Amino acid sequence: MSKHRRACVMHQRNFFSEKLFHKPKASVPKPDDIVNSKAVHANLIYDRWKSRTKKSVFSNRLGISYQEAIHARDVQSVLEYGNKHMYRKRLTGFQLKQSNYLKVKEKQEIRFLRACRRVFKTKDQNIPDPNRHRLRTAQRYHFLFLKSQYINKPVKHLKYNHGLVSENYGFSTPHYYKTTTRADSRAGRPTIRGYNHFIPEISPARDQHWVREYNPYPDMFIPYKYRDIIPKDPLYTNTGDYIEPGSRSWFSYMCDLHRRISSATTSQERKYLLQSEQERERNRRELLQKEQAIKSEARYYGTSVHTLSRRKHASKMLTGKTRHFHERMNYLTTTPLKGTDVKHAELAAEMESFELYYNSGVNFNETSKQANRKLRKESEKMKEITSDDTKRIGTSPYETQYRVGC
Repeated sequence: MSKHRRACVMHQRNFFSEKLFHKPKASVPKPDDIVNSKAVHANLIYDRWKSRTKKSVFSNRLGISYQEAIHARDVQSVLEYGNKHMYRKRLTGFQLKQSNYLKVKEKQEIRFLRACRRVFKTKDQNIPDPNRHRLRTAQRYHFLFLKSQYINKPVKHLKYNHGLVSENYGFSTPHYYKTTTRADSRAGRPTIRGYNHFIPEISPARDQHWVREYNPYPDMFIPYKYRDIIPKDPLYTNTGDYIEPGSRSWFSYMCDLHRRISSATTSQERKYLLQSEQERERNRRELLQKEQAIKSEARYYGTSVHTLSRRKHASKMLTGKTRHFHERMNYLTTTPLKGTDVKHAELAAEMESFELYYNSGVNFNETSKQANRKLRKESEKMKEITSDDTKRIGTSPYETQYRVGC
């Protein structure tokens, strides 16, 4: 054999399983700068997803073609629903592109119909609705057979194992471009659902100068009369010098402040007491009015004062739900949903043409007279509801005798 491929009788089995190639090719040395690794392929998929490029796939064996695009999982799908796959392929734009040669076309039709039978031979999940069963089965097995159909196929070798963005991956992830600064994983802390990668760690610079926060209470004994009147802001003298809490000048300032407050209170004591009594009386009347209003509102809702807020919340929620239901039902009953009807009609037409092609072998992309004639014949056959077996049972002698006996 060529390429010096040979083996003895004892090693024939290993030779045919490992070293035999039907179309041997000369080995091409790979350049040293090309590294075939998982990170390289992951970055290629990341570039395809970010640039939104589509790939056209054509199968010469089946005579079909479709478009392939890369989609990424959103944050809600990953964090709340637990989907770990980073990407998924969306397959759209299915078309039958069979060969112009008759023999090749027949082989392509046989292979495609064989693939359809292999997928659709499963047990019907919804017998009254065969179209829904076909679509569900095709979605389960990632099988395209209609023009308006699309399938999401997950890329299983790229998963989120270290959060949405992490240095442990070694390649770019779909949510890498959303973070302005990449924060490393904190040592000694586990990565919890990727949240620590959205908020970068903020730490003060080492060379940044800072002062201690001002504390108005000195770490020493303070007389009781000064404790309620200590100012919260820093104190300064008339010349602008800073007064440190606990110093001699600070105690002098507090003594003068206490003397001024005491003298002012003594001279205005009667006026202050009179004003406070009037304010207390006014507040008491306002509280009584509020209490009476709350009791009357509780009687209106048919409940007590303790459960009034809960009853009001339930009433507001039920009223909003009822109003929303009324508005939505009026919209659905008065507005014609033409878009949905058109989509259902298109899907029904596609499924009907596919069923004819699946059962009779008519290409549903063809528009020739012969194909249209064949489609009409198949549709006329499908209109016959009563079969020959049913007619034979209806005219059986046993049924006639039973009717006569009755």
